[in-house]
Amino acid sequence: MNKGKIAVLLVASLVGLVALGVVLAQSSTSFDLSWNVLGGGGGSSSSASFGLGGTVGQTAPGTSESSGFQLDAGFWPGVAAPAVGPTPTPTPGPGKFGDVDCNASVDAVDGLKLLRYVAGLSVSQTEPCPDIGSPVAPVFGDVDCNGSVDAVDSLKALRYVAGLSVSQTEPCPDLGSSP
Repeated sequence: MNKGKIAVLLVASLVGLVALGVVLAQSSTSFDLSWNVLGGGGGSSSSASFGLGGTVGQTAPGTSESSGFQLDAGFWPGVAAPAVGPTPTPTPGPGKFGDVDCNASVDAVDGLKLLRYVAGLSVSQTEPCPDIGSPVAPVFGDVDCNGSVDAVDSLKALRYVAGLSVSQTEPCPDLGSSP
C-alpha cells in the first residue's frame, strides 16, 4: 500500500471516530437529541398531553410560549427573526402587475402563491382579490402573458423580488408597474 492510500485511510478513520463521538454526545439520561425528520406536508400531531400543528413553508416564524414550554418555529429557530405584526387586509384596486395577493406590492408571497397554484395546492385569497388563474386581465396571475399560470410566472415574480432582471415580451407590462 502506498503512502497516499494510507493517509486517506487514516484521515477517513479519524473523521469516523470524531463523528461517532458527536453522535454519542447527543444523548444522556436526561435528554435525547437524536436526528429527527418531519416528513410530512404539515398538519396536526397530538398526544394525551400535547398538541402541535404546523405547515410546510410557514410564512410567520416566531416563538410560541406557555407557562412551562416554548416553541421556536421557522427554518432557523433560535436565529433572530423579524418582528411579525398583524397582516394588513389586502385592498383590491390599482395594485401592481404581478401582485396576486392584492396587497399593493409584488413580494415573495406572490411568487409562493403562484407556485402553490401550479402545484395544485390550496391558495387562499382575501376577497375581493380574484382567485389565481381566474379569467381576469386576461388570466389573473399570468405575469408573463402567455395565457396560463405556470412555474415561470412564479420564477419571474421571485426574480423581481430578489432584484434580478426579468424580461417581459411586449405588450406584457413590467412586474411591479401600475396598471
